[in-house]
Amino acid sequence: MIMKRFAFYFVVSLLTHFIGIASVLFASFLSTVIVIPQNLPEVREELEVTPLVTFDSPKSETLKLLPKFMPFARGCGNGYSQSYKTSDGQWLGEGVEVYKTTKKTRTKLNEWITKATRIIERVPNYKNRWGDLGERIVIVNPLDENGKESVSILWYGGDNSVSYIDAPTLELALEFEQTNAYAY
Repeated sequence: MIMKRFAFYFVVSLLTHFIGIASVLFASFLSTVIVIPQNLPEVREELEVTPLVTFDSPKSETLKLLPKFMPFARGCGNGYSQSYKTSDGQWLGEGVEVYKTTKKTRTKLNEWITKATRIIERVPNYKNRWGDLGERIVIVNPLDENGKESVSILWYGGDNSVSYIDAPTLELALEFEQTNAYAY
């Protein structure tokens, strides 16, 4: 039984192989037999295109403006991290860090706050973008390896995750948060 099956598959594969080779040879034969004239007159048709919206119409205002925050890259694992590039060339990121336990989450959040050079604001009952109540903390981060300061907006709802927005300036972080410019 196994030998019959093997013989059948072998014959089918050989047949498929020969059909493929024959079709390639036939196509190359046709390309040498059929002559396509090279000196045909050029046909040009002038087409008139009428745009639906022009750049001086009121509807075009939205076409002129690029979105302020363009999603750039995304990484997932224990949470996610989404980076954005602004229309003026700045970078910012947002995401969620997830930990195994609520205790570990609070420990990491406290480490994040302790490392901050300044706490700008702490609001204990703040609704996040999904409408959940939690603590919103705005901090200034220590200088990075390039000597630049950044700002983080943190949100913690008491479970095992922390949401964040990291931006080079407080104004940019607040604008991102208030415009709800999240990619997802």
